[in-house]
Amino acid sequence: MCEQSFSLSLEIQIVPMWNGDGIVDINDFRVFYSKVNCVRRIFERHPETALNFRPKNQLVKNAYINNLLELIDIICLAPQELAEEDLRDARLAFEDVV
Repeated sequence: MCEQSFSLSLEIQIVPMWNGDGIVDINDFRVFYSKVNCVRRIFERHPETALNFRPKNQLVKNAYINNLLELIDIICLAPQELAEEDLRDARLAFEDVV
């Protein structure tokens, strides 16, 4: 049996575009300026997020990325900071993302 391997190099250009109202466009995802670094890290670590999620409806894209950011914010809380409401919000955000 012959074993073959290959390497795939993927480059995503992440260029924030400021539109003047506090919203930045990153790879056609619209996020608040304060979330640019977080979204940039998501796309750098998980490029499939930017490449594979391509709905035509901008509202769907915005809802997806905002739910993902909300879920990340909740997950990053220390256990003693989590309230039952936070866990409920995390579950709802997760269900919306998947």
